[in-house]
Amino acid sequence: MATGGGSSAGGGTAGGASLGGGSAGAGACAPATPPEGWVRDQSKTVFSDVDWANIRGAFWNPFPSSGGLGRITTTHGEYLAVRIDVPADPIACAAAGNKRFFWDPSQVDGEADLSKVFVTIRPCPGDFRWPPAGAAPPNDPTFARGCTSRRPLQGNPVVVPQNIISYRLGAGVSDELVCELQCGRSYFINFIRADLGPTGAVRSPALEVVPGFSSNCDTTSPTATRCGVQMRYF
Repeated sequence: MATGGGSSAGGGTAGGASLGGGSAGAGACAPATPPEGWVRDQSKTVFSDVDWANIRGAFWNPFPSSGGLGRITTTHGEYLAVRIDVPADPIACAAAGNKRFFWDPSQVDGEADLSKVFVTIRPCPGDFRWPPAGAAPPNDPTFARGCTSRRPLQGNPVVVPQNIISYRLGAGVSDELVCELQCGRSYFINFIRADLGPTGAVRSPALEVVPGFSSNCDTTSPTATRCGVQMRYF
């Protein structure tokens, strides 16, 4: 069930807070207003809420353990914000190494048009801000293109939609290619089926309907009211 947008993203203070409570410091959730006209799907708010499929014994393991295939889907006009908790223990955090979120069109629900899928990893739910080129500022360490699905290909400066986000667990600052997540903090995987307008802002739902179809799902799913991707992490 969705709730109305327009207030601070997600309406809570969990995002960006340290797992043990207390001040979040750099990278804390500075409330961001969700894109105008979009509402948050409240059916999946934490990582364990995600529907998963058992593919050859690969379960949707607790983050940041590798494995699994999760279904990330929405109805038209909704976005998802799923919380992930990075381990506070520096040894466990460092052991996770370099990892990736990777997604394809869903094979169970309707298929999303991957050119109109925008994903971010941020301390705030509903934060779809489009960052400038270069490294993130120290006080906003995930505000870089490496924490979004719109960024340059490695070795090529052209920004294109991608279906992968590479991340590391530690204390670094995100850049054009890699998203750095700090130990002991909470973040959100923000998922929206929308294109970015000329200013870099998410377009309104009214502009995201393919003529003759029920929503902006892939045209191979013309009657689907819910569609999305199947996501893996490894």
